[in-house]
Amino acid sequence: MPIREIKRLGLLGLSALLCAAVTFGSERVLAADPTPEEQAKALANVPKGALQYYDGYWYASNVIADPLKNFTPHKAPWQICHNDSYLGNSWRANLVAELRALTSQLAKQGLAKENLIVTNSNGDVNVELSQLKTQI
Repeated sequence: MPIREIKRLGLLGLSALLCAAVTFGSERVLAADPTPEEQAKALANVPKGALQYYDGYWYASNVIADPLKNFTPHKAPWQICHNDSYLGNSWRANLVAELRALTSQLAKQGLAKENLIVTNSNGDVNVELSQLKTQI
């Protein structure tokens, strides 16, 4: 057997060994789950109705204090805007139509201005950011 084949088989064996170590030893590779006390502390500020969505939160992200806890919105009516990078297909056209209908419903309740402002940057990120800054 040529040396090249022996090296290739050696690398394949090493790869298989590495995969087995990661697969069967995953408990040792992953970070430990937080204790029940740590979980309770991290979830203390999460609304009770939303707790069901935080199962396993530690695998995805840190839970931080609610940055909008003391937020007070401006007085109605609000201006509703939609900033998009592309509006050239039917589902995005349907999205805009639905947003217009929802804006109209909010306007009838006195919560929003009647007109929905829609911008389309046609795939140009700089234009989209400029449009977004203008809307804000």
